Amino acid sequence: MIAYVKIYDYLKQILQKKAEKKETVIIIIDEMEQFATSKKQLLLYNLVDWAQTRDVRIGLLGVAEHSNMLQLLEMRVQSRFSNIQIIVPRPKFSQVLAFLEQSLTLDKTVLASYEGEVAESLKSYEKINSMWPPDSYLEEYQNRLSVLVNKTKSFRELIQFEYDAGETAGYFLQLALLAISELQAPTFENEDQHFLSTKIFEQVKDQFAVDYQLSIFQGLTDASIAILVTMANLNRTGQEYFTLEMVYMKWRQFHRKHDIIKQMLTRGEVQTVCEYLQQLQLVRDAGDAFGLNRAKMATPSDLPRRYRAMYLNFSSSILLDQIRTGSVSCSTRTREWALNPDDCD
Repeated sequence: MIAYVKIYDYLKQILQKKAEKKETVIIIIDEMEQFATSKKQLLLYNLVDWAQTRDVRIGLLGVAEHSNMLQLLEMRVQSRFSNIQIIVPRPKFSQVLAFLEQSLTLDKTVLASYEGEVAESLKSYEKINSMWPPDSYLEEYQNRLSVLVNKTKSFRELIQFEYDAGETAGYFLQLALLAISELQAPTFENEDQHFLSTKIFEQVKDQFAVDYQLSIFQGLTDASIAILVTMANLNRTGQEYFTLEMVYMKWRQFHRKHDIIKQMLTRGEVQTVCEYLQQLQLVRDAGDAFGLNRAKMATPSDLPRRYRAMYLNFSSSILLDQIRTGSVSCSTRTREWALNPDDCD
């Protein structure tokens, strides 16, 4: 890890050189969600603030998967961005399926170009020929892949569920790579374990979900972590589903206990964070789980947001263990709220 002072000084030197040449600097921040931690926001703010005092012409471009990214930044950092947003629409579900099939296709002509390289790396093996997939396997693989993607209901429902949850094309590509890694080396006798299946995708999806959640935890703001902890504490009391109001009132108890109520977010701000957590799929919408809408013609989607139920999309013990071990950084107050909730009620 590079110390804050070192990276700050290094970037200032670059900007200083650009300023002397009267050049314009454009800073592009990829995966902006990972930049929402307080330390990284401080670096960004100080860097831009310093650049403006040196009359450096500077532009900031943040690339994020979620359109409400700016709302997660501190007000002073938000002020450095304009309200201009370019939103790229998601691909259609049919396009995602086509993308998956194309990504997983084994083209014989492409594979042939790597045959020499593979053979060279496998010289230590006695049966080199058996390590390279035979033509019969490649043909069977393509046939089964086509059936899986285009005709297998269970597979399409699995991908549809993730698509409806807002997953990006990058997620499906990573899912495909993980699925390929689960295949056993093909032989001349083609068996089921040598081909992709819905079962394999279900397994790697579960594996990927844990890794994804852990990486997301580490990029969340303290307020987001505190709200997740509040939901986890509701779980501890046997509450599987909860509304925005339940989360807000539970968190309010914590602030009142420590006499820091003035530091608490407003209901609107808590709602914004909850919506963001849903976009990250750490929290899922449960609709009218409490049966609040009694109207015969009404649907769960008709409920106002503050009454819609939510639930954690991961085991609360995962987050609490990460906080306990220090893998997830948070304030002392939030850590106390996570590890000693009974003392805060």
